[in-house]
This record gives sequence, structure tokens and C-alpha cells, in this order.
Amino acid sequence: MKSLLFMAAAAATALGISTSAVAADYYYKETKAAVALSDSPGTPVAVVAVQLPAGTWIVNAKASLVNFGDADFARCTLYSGSTVLNGASTMTGVAGSMPAVATVAIIDLVATTATRSLTLKCHHDGSVPGQYVDPDAAIVATRAPGTR
Repeated sequence: MKSLLFMAAAAATALGISTSAVAADYYYKETKAAVALSDSPGTPVAVVAVQLPAGTWIVNAKASLVNFGDADFARCTLYSGSTVLNGASTMTGVAGSMPAVATVAIIDLVATTATRSLTLKCHHDGSVPGQYVDPDAAIVATRAPGTR
């Protein structure tokens, strides 16, 4: 996804469009390291966040959840401040014949009249320690067409 944003900026430059205008239409943030989930069930952990200015945004978030222990449900939720916007869940755990890694994706339309922080938080349901989110969990927000 990040490379698409760079390609868009390069294309805009080639067409003589200011890259600062393109940057204002796309916001991207990703993790560079694994993020440990709490060993306590149902305890959300902030994985990645992005600040968005006022506007209407198409938001995509993704995270790869890792569990080499017993089967467990893993969930990620997209928040605007403390408000839940959308979420996704999966089941992982090699001891339960599940995949050790599963990726969840979230898409939402976010309209805001002021700067907002969007945060992707993840947690798991059971008492299975050692779970984490792989590096490269990300949020990308694209200004909705016709909303400038």
C-alpha cells in the first residue's frame, strides 16, 4: 500500500501537480516492529495511529496477528478517539489446528469536522500468552473523491 502512495506522488509530480497537495490527500502509518498484545484477555493494545485533518476519508487498516499457542480469537478495532468505528476478528493458534498467523483488514468511511486521531487496537479473547502483531501493521486514509 505504501508503494502505491509513493507512485501516486511520483505520478502527480510528473503531471506537474504539487506533491504537497497529494500528501494532504493520503495519510499512511505503519509499524516497524512487532507489537506485543497483553497477556490479559480482552485488553486492547494500541498498534498504530494516524492523525487526520477535517474531511471525509476512506480508511483501510490491516494487522497480522500471531499466536503459536492454543487456539484463540484475535480482534482488531479501529477507533476515532474513544469511539469504535469498525473491527475484524480471526482465530489463530497452532495448538488448535488454526494458522499461527492470520491477517485482518478493516475498511471504513470516516467524516470529521476537526483533526482526529485514528488508532488500530488489537486484543485476544482467551488466556493464551505471547501473542503479538507482526511488523507492518498499517493504517492508510485517502480523501474521499469530491470532498475537498
